[in-house]
Amino acid sequence: MIKLSIFIGAGLAFLVAASGLPAGAAESLPEDQPVVGAPLAASSYGRYLAGRHAEIENDAATAADLMSSVLASDPDNRELAHRAFLLALAAGRVPEAEALAERIHAYDPTAQMVALTLAVDLIRQGKNDEAVGLLGGLPGGGADAVLLPLIKAWVAAGTGDLAGALETIAPLENLKGLGAFHAMHAGMMQDLAGRAVDAEASYEAALDEASDPSLRMHEIVANFYLRQGRAADARAVYDRYAAATGAPDQVETLIAVIDEPGPLAASVGGVAAGIAESLFGIATLVSQDNIGERASMYAHLALSLRPDLAIARMLIAEIMASQGRDEDAIAAYRRVPPDSLFGWQARREAAEALTRLGRVEETVAELQSMIEAKPRLSDAAVSLGNVLRAEKRFVEAATAYDTAIARLGNVTAEHWLLFYYRGIARERAKQWETAEKDFLRALELQPDQPHALNYLAYSWVEQGRDFDKALEMLRKAVDQRPDDGYIVDSLGWVYQRLGQYDKAVELLERAIELKPQDPVINDHLGDAYWRVGRKLEARFQWRRALFFEPEPDQVAPIEGKIEAGLADGPSDG
Repeated sequence: MIKLSIFIGAGLAFLVAASGLPAGAAESLPEDQPVVGAPLAASSYGRYLAGRHAEIENDAATAADLMSSVLASDPDNRELAHRAFLLALAAGRVPEAEALAERIHAYDPTAQMVALTLAVDLIRQGKNDEAVGLLGGLPGGGADAVLLPLIKAWVAAGTGDLAGALETIAPLENLKGLGAFHAMHAGMMQDLAGRAVDAEASYEAALDEASDPSLRMHEIVANFYLRQGRAADARAVYDRYAAATGAPDQVETLIAVIDEPGPLAASVGGVAAGIAESLFGIATLVSQDNIGERASMYAHLALSLRPDLAIARMLIAEIMASQGRDEDAIAAYRRVPPDSLFGWQARREAAEALTRLGRVEETVAELQSMIEAKPRLSDAAVSLGNVLRAEKRFVEAATAYDTAIARLGNVTAEHWLLFYYRGIARERAKQWETAEKDFLRALELQPDQPHALNYLAYSWVEQGRDFDKALEMLRKAVDQRPDDGYIVDSLGWVYQRLGQYDKAVELLERAIELKPQDPVINDHLGDAYWRVGRKLEARFQWRRALFFEPEPDQVAPIEGKIEAGLADGPSDG
């Protein structure tokens, strides 16, 4: 998944927690109890309960529909109105939320999200001073301790008062984890004021201080350099992001901008755009603590100011996906403009959601379309290989990995995993000669990588070859991953095949403790027990292996061992 956070560090738990429960109790969603007011009719109460259930299921749109219907039957119920407002905003129905906010604000001017929604509407109309006045009386707790100064500062910056704007946000610099966030907004305000030297210093400080590289941050800084006529510096920013994340494919859209002729607009070119960035930044902050409804509210308000803020649409879709709402997530991903910076990533995420829904053929068709659409990119081919491998369509998976590897260009150490995956697909497709080359290539790129060592060594043992070398490799793997049951099992199995049964039992018992429900490990331990004369326990382990549903071709051999035991001999299999 993409790095959605713009500049916010991970150390903001105190703000995240506070943002979920603002100062007024009415600002948070009430518990599941009858609302205060006139008694509801049976049908209305049924819709109320259905709305609460939809809310619990994170289906804000259905919950908003039902709560709005209940409110119509009891229009003076303040608690119902507030709940309907929050749900409408979480569902992205901003005009509906604004209408409810006007009603609520008349009797509760300190309700923070209500006031913020009305202020955003005023900013959209260009009534910036009125918006600041409306927010002035709020207590400013939680996330608003960051957001309200940002809004005030951006309004000041829009009037040319850069010094006042920077003074307003100066306290943010000293809040834990907000150094890069502060520097980035300072840079954008300086950029807006035409203070290029100061903006560059702030932008570079933000890049240096950010603990978690963000594509959006790098996009804004590169945009600045391009507008200064410094294409080489812009490309260096993209390269910096690619090196930090290992995701060079994500910057292709950005890099294409360098060669586009004509004037380039600023990423953040005004007050409304700056406040939209502020709202989105708070949305990502809140989402880090799994407060999905609140994060969605901030993201939708950001979009109401700037509908082209594709990264906010990505955040909303990712929140839906994290809540298990894959159908809704797919629809949200498809609302991300295909030609935007995040359009390609949105297609990939939608394909993953289709896979989770079991719609594999749709996933395959989408990824194949992506592979054809951008012949230089490898990521869609990697995703296709992973999907097909999970479906045990190993020949097709290997072909997809062939495509991905052919598109890599410069192969680096980080690509070991791609060769490893293709090796698995080829081995499972009974193409051992080419599979072995892939495992060896993976180890060439990442020497002593424990998973690659394990898979290759185990395969050699299963083939009855290279026992000594396999033993050395698996000892290295276990030293690195002593708590990996599969790797410990492989080492035990080598000792089993070498006839060192006591060592085999010791290791395989440890592997069972780590992976008690794995049929292969249970089968191996049964073999080891038989060889040391613990025949009753051996049959017990074989029965456990059957209970945990081994591969179909292993069922008959295990049943045969339960019936007749193992034949004499040092080699099992």
